[in-house]
Amino acid sequence: MSSSLVPWIDALVSTVIRVSVLLLVVVNGVFVAGILRSRSRDFVDRWTRDVIITDAALVLALIGAPVASTGIGLAVRGWHALVEAPQTAITTPKP
Repeated sequence: MSSSLVPWIDALVSTVIRVSVLLLVVVNGVFVAGILRSRSRDFVDRWTRDVIITDAALVLALIGAPVASTGIGLAVRGWHALVEAPQTAITTPKP
């Protein structure tokens, strides 16, 4: 099970990172283009808060995905090692 789950999680994290970086560039690029096109203080006041919240969510995804992947990978490998351990080492009492 761990032999197929860990690579899948790694591929998923790679996809999350790529999409997050792409969205970060697109959102900020559109915001800068809007500022340059409108040259309006109202535009900046209206959209800055939303762009900052979106940037924070994307940065959290960039940080959280690898951290979660590492934790899940360690848990899967630990569970796999526990299941594969010899049963005598677990059930035999020491003299």
